[in-house]
Amino acid sequence: MADEAIIAEAHALYGSDAATAVAYCGLDAWFEGEEVEFRRFARLFRRLRN
Repeated sequence: MADEAIIAEAHALYGSDAATAVAYCGLDAWFEGEEVEFRRFARLFRRLRN
């Protein structure tokens, strides 16, 4: 799924809490040892915060 689609889905599902939801996904990826996914969610989180 493209980054833009993930951001749109996060906004649709979580509204103003979209950044928090994406951060949680990033933490989950980190704890699972999935560094590539962690970096992707970290990038998305930074975009949502701005």
